[in-house]
Amino acid sequence: VREIAGRAAISGPLPRGWPYLGVDHSGSTSLDQLAALARHGIFRKYEQVLVLAGGLGAPARWAAAQLGCTAISTTPCRQEAILGGALTADAGLADAVAHLASASERLAIGDAAVTHVWAMESLGLLPDPAGALGEARRVVRPGGHLAVVELASDTGPIDVGGRVIHP
Repeated sequence: VREIAGRAAISGPLPRGWPYLGVDHSGSTSLDQLAALARHGIFRKYEQVLVLAGGLGAPARWAAAQLGCTAISTTPCRQEAILGGALTADAGLADAVAHLASASERLAIGDAAVTHVWAMESLGLLPDPAGALGEARRVVRPGGHLAVVELASDTGPIDVGGRVIHP
């Protein structure tokens, strides 16, 4: 990921908030969609976004870089959390973004600990989406925000990169 972004940086500046050109982001959620999520709430350094099943942490890094808040990206895979942490450190955001190896259905986060929870194209991939939403409710503070972006179809199942979404 670093090598690809480094080669691209030679031809011009990297997009602000996407130091790895989105190669580190497994979903199709665009910068515009992240900005739309960010309109719900006031973001300052004391705000904390939790990104459920955030993979290598691209959305969490974007939130910290663009909004000035802190963020936590979760993944059930310990190795993915370690790699995401390395990318975050490389991007200079280690003080603002944490990577947590934790199942979304059993978060190792205290009650009412975050101000925002974002689930972006992740609920359909989880073994227990209802459990993940229950955990999101538990960890978001009263008056906080829960945002869900999910692929949907009203014409039947769709295949997105080998992932089948049912209406």
